Amino acid sequence: MLKCLLTIFVVGSVTITTIADNVIDEFLCEIFNQIDPSCEGKNFYTMDAFLQALSSFPQFGSACGIDILPFFAHVIRKTEHLCYIEEIGGPSFPNNQYCDPINYPCNPDKSYYGRGPLQLTWNYNYIPVRESIGFDGINSPKTVVMDPLLSRSRRPYGIG
Repeated sequence: MLKCLLTIFVVGSVTITTIADNVIDEFLCEIFNQIDPSCEGKNFYTMDAFLQALSSFPQFGSACGIDILPFFAHVIRKTEHLCYIEEIGGPSFPNNQYCDPINYPCNPDKSYYGRGPLQLTWNYNYIPVRESIGFDGINSPKTVVMDPLLSRSRRPYGIG
C-alpha cells in the first residue's frame, strides 16, 4: 500500500483500473501462502481466481485498495484463514436452517448454510447474487463451492 500512497503523493491523482494495479503482490502472496496445506480451501482459494473474479468489478479496490483490507479481514475470519469452503457442520443442518419461506422462495430440497469465502447464508441472500452474477442459488446453492471463480464473484453484494 505504501507504493500506492507514494504514487498519489507524487502524481497528485491516479486512475486505477484493476485490483492487480494497486495491491502489492506481497500482500496477496502472504495471505494465500499462509493457507494450511491440509485445508480443503488450499486449492480452492487462489490468488489467480481472486484476481480473475474481481476483474469483473473494477470499482473494487480502486481507492488504493482501501476496501481490500476489510474484505480479506472478513474472508479470513469467516473461513478460518481460507481453510473452510463450507460452514462447519453446514451439510448436516436441516434444509430449513437458513430458510425464510414467508418472504423469499426456498427449495425444500436445498440448504442455505454458509458457503464460499464470504460464507453466504440464508435463501434471501442468494436472490441478489442471482441477479448480480446470474446463477440460480435458490435451486443450486452448492454451485458456490464448486466453482472458485463464481464463489468470489459475489463481492458487490456480499460485503462492503
